[in-house]
Amino acid sequence: MTNDRRITTRLLPLTNDLVFKAVYGRNTTESNAALMALLNRLLQRETDPIVWLRCENPFSYRTHAKEKEIVMDVKVRLNSGELLDLEMQVHHLSDYVNRSIFYMGKLINDSLEIGEDYDRIKKTIVISIVDGTLFSQFDHAFSSFVLKEKDTNHVLSDMTQIHFLELGKIDLTSKSIDKMTPHERLGAYFKYAADEHHLEYIEQLLNYEKGVLDLTKPILEEISAEQEMREMAEAHEKFLHDLATMKAHARKEGLAEGRAEGRAEGRAEGETIGADKKLISQVCKKLYKNKDSVTIANELEEDFASIDSICQAAKQYEPEYDIEKIYEVLSRK
Repeated sequence: MTNDRRITTRLLPLTNDLVFKAVYGRNTTESNAALMALLNRLLQRETDPIVWLRCENPFSYRTHAKEKEIVMDVKVRLNSGELLDLEMQVHHLSDYVNRSIFYMGKLINDSLEIGEDYDRIKKTIVISIVDGTLFSQFDHAFSSFVLKEKDTNHVLSDMTQIHFLELGKIDLTSKSIDKMTPHERLGAYFKYAADEHHLEYIEQLLNYEKGVLDLTKPILEEISAEQEMREMAEAHEKFLHDLATMKAHARKEGLAEGRAEGRAEGRAEGETIGADKKLISQVCKKLYKNKDSVTIANELEEDFASIDSICQAAKQYEPEYDIEKIYEVLSRK
C-alpha cells in the first residue's frame, strides 16, 4: 500500500492505539528517536538513558490494513538487552491489570533462549497508557509496581516492572502546567493533542516537554495527513465501538433470557456449551493469542453467544486455561 496520498486535516488522536503505534512503532530513525525520548522521560532515566532500541513488531500498513482487532502494543529491545512493552489502552479496562501481568510473564519468557539458565533473564518492563482510571484509591497519574516483600518493602527483584499512566486522572482545570509532573504533562498531550479546542494549551505543553514532543509532533502530523492512515484509524475505532456495543447487547440479552427461562434452562444451556471440550480447547488456543470473542466466533464459524460464554469462563484460568475446570464452570451455569 502506498502512502503518497496526502490530505490537510486535523491531527489524529494519540489515544487511538493504532495511531499511537504508528507514531512510536515504525522502527524508523524518527520514530525510534521519539520512542527513546518518551521512554527516557516516562522511566526517568536521565542518568542511564536509553541510547539504542529496536522495535520488534513494527507498524506497517501491510500488516495492519485488514486486522482491526489486534493488540497494538510496541515491543522493544533495548541496547542492554532489556525487553519493554508499551501500549495505549482505551477499552476493556476492567481486567486490564491482569492482562498486564500476563504480558509481563510473556516478556520474561521471551527474554530467555531455549536452554538458557535463569540467570540469563533480561529485565522486562511493561508500560501502559490507559485512557481512563485504574486505581481510584490514589490520586497520582503515574504508578510503578515491582515485586516486594509485603511487610518490609524489601524488593525481591528489580528485573520486572509494570507502569501505568492513567489519562483519566489528567484534569486541565485542577493544576497549571508548571505544577504538573512530567508524566502528567505527557499524559495531557496524549489526551488532548488532537483536540482543536485546546491548541493554546498544547503549545504550552510543547514548550515544557520539548525533548519528547518536538520529536513526536512531526510524526503525528505526517501520519495524520496520510489518507490510508486516517481510513485505518477510523475503521479501527468504529470496530472497537461496534465490538463494545455487541458485547453490551449480548450481556443484556443473556440476562433477560436467563430471567425469563429460569435457572434450570440456564443450567441446561451451560451444560450444552460445556459438553464440547474440543470446542473449549480450540477457543483457549485462540485466547492465548489474545484474540477476542468476536474474532474467535468468526474463525471457528460458531455462535457468538456460545463462544463468549466460553471466553468469560476461561478468563478465570488464564494463562494456563485448564479445560476441565472451564468445562465444570460452564456446566454449573
